[in-house]
Amino acid sequence: MYILLRLLKEVHFAVIILVFGIVGTVVSTVALFAFSTPHIPESNSDIVMTFAATKLLEASKASLMQKSCGIVFAFTFQIIVFHDIPGLYSIMGAMLISFVVILSGFKKIVDSLPADHWIKKRYLESCYGDDEVTQDHQQQDGDTLLQKVATEK
Repeated sequence: MYILLRLLKEVHFAVIILVFGIVGTVVSTVALFAFSTPHIPESNSDIVMTFAATKLLEASKASLMQKSCGIVFAFTFQIIVFHDIPGLYSIMGAMLISFVVILSGFKKIVDSLPADHWIKKRYLESCYGDDEVTQDHQQQDGDTLLQKVATEK
């Protein structure tokens, strides 16, 4: 694909995107009918669960990872196949994208830590200030206490 895109650099980008979309739709439709039986959701709960699943999936992060991996492959092909070293702006852009991917991964790790973990406390303090974090932590403790009292009744 990367070699083909390199050869088509004089074709307008909208034409390339349109053709890739059409080819992807045709291939997906053929695969759908070849490997399964398509059907429309039968009940309202199936429709709600489908929309809930798309809401819960983090497509933005998956797309970010896919795009960043595509950049790595594009740089590799550019250097190995075309013997073309990327310019300063390309390298700076790749470094910026790499930074965003690493930052996104770090945030995911910090979000999964327990509320009383020292890394999460420092992260929240740096983002929101010490007073707000203390108030939020006290609010969470109060909510937990209320939940315990409610379940005991």
